[in-house]
Amino acid sequence: MEQIFNLDGILGKNLNDIHCNYYILKKDKETYTSNINFFKEEIFQSNSLYLNLFIQRVFKGEMDIFHYLQSKFFLDVNQNKYYINAGLGAESIMSVSQFSNFIDNEINDDSKASRQDIIKFMYFREIQALLADFEKLVIQVEELTYVFYEKLNSPQIFQSNEIKEGLTTVYSIESRFINSILENIIIKATSILDYLSKFVFEVENIPKSFDIYPKRKSFDYDHGKTKFDQKNDNLKINWTKEARLNTIFDENNEKIFILKRLRNQLIHDGFLDVDNCIYENRVDGILKERFILMPDFDGKDLTKYKSRKLFYSQDRKINLELPILIEELLSSTYQTLNVLFKKYWFGDMSDSFSLTLNIDK
Repeated sequence: MEQIFNLDGILGKNLNDIHCNYYILKKDKETYTSNINFFKEEIFQSNSLYLNLFIQRVFKGEMDIFHYLQSKFFLDVNQNKYYINAGLGAESIMSVSQFSNFIDNEINDDSKASRQDIIKFMYFREIQALLADFEKLVIQVEELTYVFYEKLNSPQIFQSNEIKEGLTTVYSIESRFINSILENIIIKATSILDYLSKFVFEVENIPKSFDIYPKRKSFDYDHGKTKFDQKNDNLKINWTKEARLNTIFDENNEKIFILKRLRNQLIHDGFLDVDNCIYENRVDGILKERFILMPDFDGKDLTKYKSRKLFYSQDRKINLELPILIEELLSSTYQTLNVLFKKYWFGDMSDSFSLTLNIDK
């Protein structure tokens, strides 16, 4: 049975029940579609291109060596997870001392590749893993958005409370669960900004030597370090104000900064609303609206009085604004990748350059 999840929490049965600008259609247990644009295909194609171009930059045209190493270390099932994924995820149980010994003592020249080439390949594998993690974030933002609105549209989300007439404020385990999903969306969405900042900073700082295993310059780099007036020359990215326009580095992009302020509130204080309230309004027993309030903003900053920063006077509802914020962030992500390609690889392209390539995975 199809279901329509509306932004205002009113469940629909078919497309005739859509009454918000955005909606989610659930076709079966695990199949969702939506008119929210997550730019997933465009971003994933861009990631593939980034990786291919990055490989060529690191190996400087010696792709035969790269393919040889890929076969030796990546396609060999016996070594794949053990060596390649060490320090990058749970698919390898290799300890830091074992990996260090592998890098320092076990890697040697062979008939087709030098020790430096093998270290290059291991460095490339870090970049590949970083891109894979970035893609997982995009997927999780999409999936969590679907689940958030599905739960918000549940016929009765307050199992332990009597349904009341008029406007009701409920603090319950159900409201806390739904708010936790929302908070997860905000944190994961803004983590995308940090990953993309790493991609830009890394391509500007590719190691010049691979005599020893390098630490990625972007290892502890984040979006906060990309500000245009960055005083530390070692942390600057080489992007003009013009290049930053409509990207994640555009400091006039109010929606991205709203998401960042919400993320900071969650990370440092643990909540947007300490009670995790969800509000619903019923007239004659019929649900007319369900919503979660959003703190007041003055432009891209939370309104503040001394140490008080959670005011709720603007009647802003985060469940109505969330798709707009997500679309803006992911649209800016895609534009950032387009500018990145033009800036570092396709500098002779016109200003209207936009990635339209169909990349084979």
